[in-house]
Amino acid sequence: MMEIESDRCSVVLLRFIVNIVVAVVVNAVTVAVVGVIYGFVDSVRTTFPFRLELDFVQSVQIASLSGVFEGKWRTSLSGQVEVRPITVVRIDFNDLLQQWRQASGKIRAPAGHHLFDSQLAIGEECPGTFSGKNGHVDYAFVIKIRLTGRFGYTEFVETRPVNVIPVVDLTQFAQHLLPVTRCKTFRKKVFCINKANANVIIRLDKAAFIQGESVAISGEIINEHPTNVLKGGLVELIMSIRYICKRVDKTFNASVVRFAISAVPPRKHVTFEHYFQIPLEAFPTYVKENSLIQTSYQLAVSVNECQPFDIPVIIGTKSTTMFTPRRFLAITEIPSIPKLKAEHEPPIAQTIYPAYFPAPPPPYAFPYPPPPPPPSQPPPPSNTQFMPSYIPYRTARQQCYLSPQHYYQTTSDFVEPSVLQIEEIE
Repeated sequence: MMEIESDRCSVVLLRFIVNIVVAVVVNAVTVAVVGVIYGFVDSVRTTFPFRLELDFVQSVQIASLSGVFEGKWRTSLSGQVEVRPITVVRIDFNDLLQQWRQASGKIRAPAGHHLFDSQLAIGEECPGTFSGKNGHVDYAFVIKIRLTGRFGYTEFVETRPVNVIPVVDLTQFAQHLLPVTRCKTFRKKVFCINKANANVIIRLDKAAFIQGESVAISGEIINEHPTNVLKGGLVELIMSIRYICKRVDKTFNASVVRFAISAVPPRKHVTFEHYFQIPLEAFPTYVKENSLIQTSYQLAVSVNECQPFDIPVIIGTKSTTMFTPRRFLAITEIPSIPKLKAEHEPPIAQTIYPAYFPAPPPPYAFPYPPPPPPPSQPPPPSNTQFMPSYIPYRTARQQCYLSPQHYYQTTSDFVEPSVLQIEEIE
């Protein structure tokens, strides 16, 4: 609580720790701002309601009443600070002031409780509220009220931070909703001696996902070396946060989820399949021109300590058009799936996916409750037994978590057709 002494009255400023509620007490005047942020629901523009509450114990003369809703970028790098506005929306209180206007032209508010309800629009280009190591995105209401007194004017300014929830529609990333196949050859030499020679193939049903969605990754590893064992590899979902401050540019990477690929014997061909879940609190992809903070995701694949290759991934919050992965369609249509002979079959405890796996409804990959199994199949176990591990999202650099290995290895010479295929040789 803060007190301000004036020539006529004592002003007490109260800040209530309540979401989207602010109160200012000016002698016999109480001003409150009440609003709710719903986020960007429409693909073009949307509006959300807010309310201004005024309590007057006695009649007061108002010189002006104004307000704005503003958003700002703020970044700091190498001792430099840059602040850039995102949006400024002015709030019009003319309808409320006209009710208090007297015949003499003065605006005098009567004693009592007054409400002012209105709508506020936010553009699609605005990002959501974000807080990171070297920058943040903030939104706030700024309300100014100016009272007329016997010895001049008294102005009070109150700022109320609000939380804006971003909505990113994956429909605008149509090219990332198609199947992706990435091929790369890893070769490693030490003193002209060939230590590794492997081909890696990674397949994704799509490269755009929503928060909380399950991601299925399948691939093949072909160890062409005659004697050396391929030590395996690592697949990581990495979040990149780019900060721009004046002419300084810096990018931080954080591992969201990762899993290991087992070793491959010489001259062997091994396939693998793994599932993990996009964190529910993952900040959506935001890469736009002139933005001081940009977020992006990529799937990094590395084998035998070689330089990894990346597959760009888009993370959004909704998708107008949902695509059902072909893998789940095939499982629901075929009554029984023959078990393939594995070159190196892991323990039974690691193979936790049953033969029958229900098709996931959008946007989540595990239905509740699951549909009944076919008569020829035993009832599946509880969904919670093979739910992918949940990784909390944090904007700062965090410890890498290793999720349980939910994949199995089998041998197959079948090459699934793909829409996009990129080959790279290192």
